[in-house]
Amino acid sequence: MNDNGQYAGVITLEDLAKTLAFQVQMTEHQAYQALRAFGHIVVTAVAQDKAVQIEGFGMFDKGYKPSGESAIRFRQHNSAREALNS
Repeated sequence: MNDNGQYAGVITLEDLAKTLAFQVQMTEHQAYQALRAFGHIVVTAVAQDKAVQIEGFGMFDKGYKPSGESAIRFRQHNSAREALNS
């Protein structure tokens, strides 16, 4: 985020799929489908009051807004925090 509170850019699902496809040598379509499935798995698990933990990245779990509405909460892993602050 810059000094005006705006992001330097936004990486879309399509952008992630292109990068993932290159990194693991799969087609962009396969990577796109895998990322869509990942999102669905996380949302479904959190809706069932389960946490999804990804070593070295963080954990998704259920949180609540002040209004009482459910929300997906992300808690970063220490190594992710360190990488962002180095």
